[in-house]
Amino acid sequence: MHYTRKMSASVCTSLLLTIIASTGCSDGKRMVPANHVAVLIDGSGTFKRRRADAIERARELVEGIASAHRRRSQGTQDTVAIIAVDAIPAVLWRGSLDALREIDHAKWISRFDARSDYASCTDIDGAVHLALRELGDSSLQIHKYIFAFSDLQHEPSATDDMTRCEAARKGPGAEFPWDQLEDVSVSVLGVPKTQKLVWQREIDKHDLSPTFNLYTESESAEVEIQTPPPAQRVVTERDRTKARLELSGLVWWVAKAIGCVLLAVGLVVIAALGHQALRRRRGPSQPTRRSRS
Repeated sequence: MHYTRKMSASVCTSLLLTIIASTGCSDGKRMVPANHVAVLIDGSGTFKRRRADAIERARELVEGIASAHRRRSQGTQDTVAIIAVDAIPAVLWRGSLDALREIDHAKWISRFDARSDYASCTDIDGAVHLALRELGDSSLQIHKYIFAFSDLQHEPSATDDMTRCEAARKGPGAEFPWDQLEDVSVSVLGVPKTQKLVWQREIDKHDLSPTFNLYTESESAEVEIQTPPPAQRVVTERDRTKARLELSGLVWWVAKAIGCVLLAVGLVVIAALGHQALRRRRGPSQPTRRSRS
């Protein structure tokens, strides 16, 4: 009977390990929810009056993202990019949430201040396209955010001279990537009231009002910038249906496996009992006599 119990425990342990391994493999393929954040700061001459405040607000925002309370499993795939908006928009810093906690803010601020050669013109379209590249591909599990400190005045430089700009444009142009902003939460601070009027009409036209927010210069002084909450997994009805089917299949497989185990254990018990009954029927074995030399 000791052998029977040992064999039963071994079979059950193997079954449990198989179930855990199969479940673990399924979970391993799931994408980890993440926040991808782009912070844009206008370094052009038209935004010079608000630049110092914008840098300070951006620094506070970045610090808030880094220090937000998260569980140990959250934020492992989060990314942040800080982008200068001027004649040739550029990424001043990019990194993970862990790197963000160790960031030296003085370095990216110094890099931003050193871009005076690019301050004559502003490529708003180029800056947004750059931010979208930093945010990456669309996915239900990737939550995208753009925080911009800008007057949204688009006046790109001429093809042969960064100090000569094309005519300033009020409102978005034909090349503005509205279709790529459908899954992005956008907040823009420091927008002149005349600019907001034109931009808001386009935002409403593209049905992005719930996620594309503009704040005028007077509003920006009082509005509190909310840091993105920890990314949560988005579960669709298709995911729920798939999970129910997988669970049903797993339960059926486990039931069959348990049935097989119980049958095997039963056969072993029957065989052991039969063997014991046979030994009792034969009686105790007689010791063998040694022959005398």
